[in-house]
Amino acid sequence: MQSGILTAIAAASLTGTAAFAFTDIEEYGCVAMSADRQGAAAMPGYSVLERSRAEGRMTVGISADFAIAGIMCRRNIIVPAEYDFEVPLAGLPLYISTDGADGSRIVVLTIEDDQFVVRILEGELTASEREQVTSRIETYYAALDDES
Repeated sequence: MQSGILTAIAAASLTGTAAFAFTDIEEYGCVAMSADRQGAAAMPGYSVLERSRAEGRMTVGISADFAIAGIMCRRNIIVPAEYDFEVPLAGLPLYISTDGADGSRIVVLTIEDDQFVVRILEGELTASEREQVTSRIETYYAALDDES
């Protein structure tokens, strides 16, 4: 298993990079992950994409028979979506998984030391995806600045 970290540190080479939006992100389902890593609970009808796009800050109101340590959503795109930052702001890491010709890939979006971080847990990101992740994280900071 490969592990890597992409942090959002402003770099001179990124100045002027246009913000982007994925309009074709599909979310196939989400599960609540247990803190003891012994299981997960399906969340029928729950969509991080839909909940985070709703007006106001997203709250993660999930009940389960165990302590919830994160949410994992399976999508067609590995790069976090425009409002995914609301999940770690609500106190839970967001795991995003994809399946493709090159196998499965998993990343996790968290907050570490007051910084948004995308950690690669399985598989690899292309150079383009790495740039998109960096750009996406910068949009998270811009959105938070706009709120203050």
